[in-house]
Amino acid sequence: MEHIRTPKVENVRLLERSCGQRKPSVGTLYLSATHTIFVENNPETRKETWVPHSMVSGVERLPPSPTGSQLILRCKDFRVILVLIPQERDCVDIHASLARLSRPEKYSELYCLSFNPNVNKEQREESWAFVDLAADYRRMGVPNNLWVTTAANSEYRVCDTYPSELFVPKSATPAVIVGSSRFRSRGRFPVLSYFHQDTLAAVCRCSQPLSGFSGRCQEDEMMLQAVMKSNPGSDYIYVVDTRPKTVLCASLGKEYSEVMETAMKLVNYLRSSSALQHCLLRAFLNERENLNLTGLREGKMRQKRGAKERKVFRRRVQQRKERRTTPVKSPNTGRLGGTPTGPVFQHASLGCTVLQMLNAMANRAAGKGYENEDHYTNIKLQFIGIENIHVMRSSQQKIVDVGEMRSPSMTDFLFGLENSGWLKHIKAILDAGVFIARAVADEGISVLVHCSDGWDRTAQACSVASLLLDPYYRTIRGLMVLIERDWVSFGHKFSHRYAHLDGDPKEVSPVLDQFLECAWQLSEQFPCAFEFNERFLIAVHSHIYSCQYGTFLGNCEKERRDLRLREHSHSVWPQLWKERSQFTNPLYQTDLSPSQGVLRPNTSPYCFKLWKGLYNHTEKSMPPRQSPADFLSTVREESKQLEEELTNQQERLTALTGKPITWEKVAVPRRRRRTDCQKHGGPDPPATTHGRLISGPDGQTDRKAPRKDPALTLPLRDTDDFSACSDLESGVADLSSRSSSGGDDNKEAELE
Repeated sequence: MEHIRTPKVENVRLLERSCGQRKPSVGTLYLSATHTIFVENNPETRKETWVPHSMVSGVERLPPSPTGSQLILRCKDFRVILVLIPQERDCVDIHASLARLSRPEKYSELYCLSFNPNVNKEQREESWAFVDLAADYRRMGVPNNLWVTTAANSEYRVCDTYPSELFVPKSATPAVIVGSSRFRSRGRFPVLSYFHQDTLAAVCRCSQPLSGFSGRCQEDEMMLQAVMKSNPGSDYIYVVDTRPKTVLCASLGKEYSEVMETAMKLVNYLRSSSALQHCLLRAFLNERENLNLTGLREGKMRQKRGAKERKVFRRRVQQRKERRTTPVKSPNTGRLGGTPTGPVFQHASLGCTVLQMLNAMANRAAGKGYENEDHYTNIKLQFIGIENIHVMRSSQQKIVDVGEMRSPSMTDFLFGLENSGWLKHIKAILDAGVFIARAVADEGISVLVHCSDGWDRTAQACSVASLLLDPYYRTIRGLMVLIERDWVSFGHKFSHRYAHLDGDPKEVSPVLDQFLECAWQLSEQFPCAFEFNERFLIAVHSHIYSCQYGTFLGNCEKERRDLRLREHSHSVWPQLWKERSQFTNPLYQTDLSPSQGVLRPNTSPYCFKLWKGLYNHTEKSMPPRQSPADFLSTVREESKQLEEELTNQQERLTALTGKPITWEKVAVPRRRRRTDCQKHGGPDPPATTHGRLISGPDGQTDRKAPRKDPALTLPLRDTDDFSACSDLESGVADLSSRSSSGGDDNKEAELE
């Protein structure tokens, strides 16, 4: 509360564009420790708008006008809220307060940790036990004789960003696990993510190897050999590197060959010259001192150093200055203070350049390593080409700008969509998931997935592949388990990627947003294969940023344990499960056969759409309309109520008459399109006929009304028959095994 300068301002006008609001509402604005609250003055509605401070991505204050001062609140769920405050002083105070409250500096300032943890203790403990990852692995069939649990990472001793319970190949010994972890970035060695029971193939994940140019690790090679042996039906595995191949080859291939060629020339010159040895030595000493000072700045300068540390730092700086100014006896001139000139100086400059290039190349090698197929004889390397977090952050900002355009022309919209490159990145992630799913389900080959550190692009590829492979993850509860396993449990930089705390803005990136959009793109191609709807994905997206629950706080399991989140916050999954009636897809089919369980989407460019429900909530100039899915859900709810009412009336009739009431079940034939009808090509519309047309003996047709049955019967349809007919007529039947491109042709034929 100490950051709130003005807790209440009256006569404030608020306009929320994302809700299609045309006229501003007048009310009172409140600032609390966790929310910005707006309450309308209208006594009939008294509508309240609550915006968590964690959802605010930016606050902009416009120049004052005669009507007041205006604030623009941009939210992380892409809402834009305009606030008009009468007094400029109040506007300045609100702006300063929101700028500080929207950027918390520590976890204790977040919404989910700001209330008393002793409230609802039993409910809080039950909420954290709602998602059981061990039960999900048992559903896959593990542990078994191929994959077992390991105690190597108990108490997070081997990898502090991995969970304590991991599944590894049965043949992998603790020594192999530890050796492989030392060869992988952040110690993230290969572990099991998903096991396919039909083909015995597995999806594993890890981080990049620290191989450099020629480094190799025997334990890591044995680890990949163990992953291959855990699948008896294959003699090799795919290693999927989700990063672009061109970047890796450019940094490790071309530059390496050029530098090595230059270095060999210098080596040959060193054999005949002692002058260059002196210059290279001085260059090496200067470069080493630069590295030492850089490490000191990056490490100790960020912390509060004591007097002793500051003294050491100043002494090192003074020593560096003395080395630069001390005259050195040159072997070339034989005197002090002489600067080598001529060809010796040229080679010395070249030597300094080579040392710098070698240093940069070594850093690239440590950060962009990948497996060498000459060392790993049992792998096939596959590059996907998903861009890094910086490209994704810029791309999403451009697509958000497109969604905020007011009445754009077709040219401006298409140009903005293409310039953002957002759908191209979504396609790259889906391509990675499709490749993994085909390798596991069709070829029966295990796949090892990694990127740089193994918790951004790796999580995207593994989770999309699980969506394609397993129908369970296409249910509401299954998607909760999938996110909990591949993102929360295996580690993901939630605090950095989604700006939960005030930090480096370059670390922010919509990584999990892209996975949710991939799920939405798949649901658009396969509308009958997903139990959840678009509203559920948007709700998950909002909770990632809101910090209302502790599910998405912290970067790994160990950090959440140290924060004691299970004692101080609640899990989001039980709350979403209680509201599952709002998130259910009415087209979902539960009777899919196992052969139709694997989705095979069409990843052609024309199959991708802009997610208007997320980036452009409603059209500004049009009132909100009910979606077809909501309409169908309403119809089904009303049908269910009518069926219950029918059952009650039947029971009452039975009680009155003393005899059971039987209902005759009549099969209603499905309507079929007439293929023998000719298209009308004349200027007048074709005549509409009702009833049956029967030809008479003179060749003319007589109109006869349909016959009426003497008894009235109530036809009762089976629910399965109704859904099957509706699916066939709407062109979305059997969408679990093919994409919607074929269904569009059927719809066009019906329209004709």
